Amino acid sequence: MRSYFDLLRQYGNSDILPMHMPGHKRKNGYMGGIAKFDVTETTALDDLHHPTGIIKEAMEETAALCGSDESFILVNGSSCGILSAITAVCDHHDTILLPRNCHKSALNAVTILGLRPLWVEPPKISPLHIDGSISPKNVENMLEHHPETKAVFIVSPTYEGVVSNIRAIADIVHKHHAVLIVDAAHGGHFRFCEAFPADALSEGADIVVESLHKTLPALTQTAMLHVKSDSADKDRLRFALQCYQSSSPSHLLIASAVECLRLMEQQGTVLFPPYLKALAEVRATIEGLAETCLFKNNEHIFGYDISKLVFGFNGYSGGDLRQKLLHDFHIEIEMSTAAYVLALTSVYDNAEDLFRFASSVTHLRRELPLRKKASFPEIKLEKRKQMMLPTDAFKAKKEMLPLKESKGYVSAETLYLYPPGSPLLVAGELIDEKIIEAIRRYDEYGYTIHGTKKGYIPVVK
Repeated sequence: MRSYFDLLRQYGNSDILPMHMPGHKRKNGYMGGIAKFDVTETTALDDLHHPTGIIKEAMEETAALCGSDESFILVNGSSCGILSAITAVCDHHDTILLPRNCHKSALNAVTILGLRPLWVEPPKISPLHIDGSISPKNVENMLEHHPETKAVFIVSPTYEGVVSNIRAIADIVHKHHAVLIVDAAHGGHFRFCEAFPADALSEGADIVVESLHKTLPALTQTAMLHVKSDSADKDRLRFALQCYQSSSPSHLLIASAVECLRLMEQQGTVLFPPYLKALAEVRATIEGLAETCLFKNNEHIFGYDISKLVFGFNGYSGGDLRQKLLHDFHIEIEMSTAAYVLALTSVYDNAEDLFRFASSVTHLRRELPLRKKASFPEIKLEKRKQMMLPTDAFKAKKEMLPLKESKGYVSAETLYLYPPGSPLLVAGELIDEKIIEAIRRYDEYGYTIHGTKKGYIPVVK
């Protein structure tokens, strides 16, 4: 695979006068000189939306590397890939089966397209109350009761690294003549090292979306979409990608995506072994700490991604640990919940980085008093009642009500816990006392809840 960055760097260092976009004109004085390589489509470079040269070549080589019919570089993140995949498969008022821990981009597609969502609930895994694997049996039961289902959307791995049995689910979905879309945004590294679970595409999924920037060395917003299916309309998929991706894509991002894939193809076998050794030492250190729970592979889930460090101190919220790690040890972790913190690692974490993290967690455990009788905080939510389709609720006249006065109303918008961006309350669902209490507690634990505004919530008028 040729380096797109080399071509971009050569162009950026040339004496060509840019009488075109962008307006910073590649001047060295702008943002420390990085603008030199921020260019638009030129005669020397390729076009992401109509590739005929090096980008076309890179995507064809990526398809061969990943075993897809076609692979597409994404510069608007996995969100754009998820929107495109669902748009390519589903028509207005179609039924889609998806889990409650899906990313908000999937619900955005449901709302835009006017789809009918059906929910397949992952079980909670104690003691950290983490969403588990999707049961193939539950998927089959839902499809038997709803044979009209057009697509099944699964998140695997989840934000916390939980993997579902994609092979079994794919067989079931295809038996029922539906299309399987897998959000594997957090599993872009799987195919490059056997220490991780099998990637979703090789397990039979029709369309797979993988971030590059989340778990591999690539710039933010870079991702890939892979399609390997006779059921998915590839022409519709290409059209959807043109709708959801910027018509002026950053060539720095394109170059980063290609460079990441080149690196994995050429040096993956060299980079992963020392990283895995250091990662195993970190996991062993955290697991050995008193009154500490480190999430790992177990009999309650199908598979697990060991690159995710998910742990909690008994009796402390994840927000407590996050704050202490940042202020006392200058460590910014990925996410905190009521029960745990999530620290993401990648093949670019060296032994020194991981040793520093393990040492900091060890010191923090020694500083905080043990709370042996306390448990990990849990926020329970009952099954929510869908009163309207999300698209109908979104389009309806709405008003803002104080949260405490919203009982009995229908939510006009989807409320998301961010990160990771999964829905707490979907547009069209009934607001009851339990959801009001859950929102209050999530706020108490420091979650950011997108959709609420200073204690007010949008409801259908």
